[in-house]
Amino acid sequence: DLLNDILDWSRAQTGKIFYKPSLIEMPLLIEEMIDLMKNQADKKEIRLLNKKCCSEKIWADKNILQTVLRNLISNAIKFTDVGGEVVIDSEEMTDGTAQQICIFSVSDNGIGMPKDKVERLFQMNDDISKQGTAGEKGTGLGLLLCKELINVHGGEIKAKSELGKGTTISFSIPKEKRV
Repeated sequence: DLLNDILDWSRAQTGKIFYKPSLIEMPLLIEEMIDLMKNQADKKEIRLLNKKCCSEKIWADKNILQTVLRNLISNAIKFTDVGGEVVIDSEEMTDGTAQQICIFSVSDNGIGMPKDKVERLFQMNDDISKQGTAGEKGTGLGLLLCKELINVHGGEIKAKSELGKGTTISFSIPKEKRV
């Protein structure tokens, strides 16, 4: 996963991300990602919950969305204490241009972050990586990569967090094929 993240981040930095959109069944993709992350969650007795999916199908690059969801779920598990929970949710909305979008979110009830850290979360900086609640290590590239990959889709990614209460990372993806 680390190697793939580094390669994807490198491609993003050089403008060489392979964007191959197709019609994706999002409920199935989300369940696949939950199954993939289940062992990591089980080690910390963290429940992974899939609330709902905004749409049966969206037009997006499956590999890119897998990378984004894997990174977000992994981070949520990493910064959640034993016995916590991670929730994957989504909703359908219309953006300012009347385009249908899906907003996906990964929320945890973990340690959270101070406001100044949230403001720098998607930027390259010195304190880019932090150990998880069980000493898990990271590179700090995951969220930077996620931002680049969501931008390729014409979407947006953002975070909100509160110390001691958890974090929610959400991203939007246009539901329909871009022209």
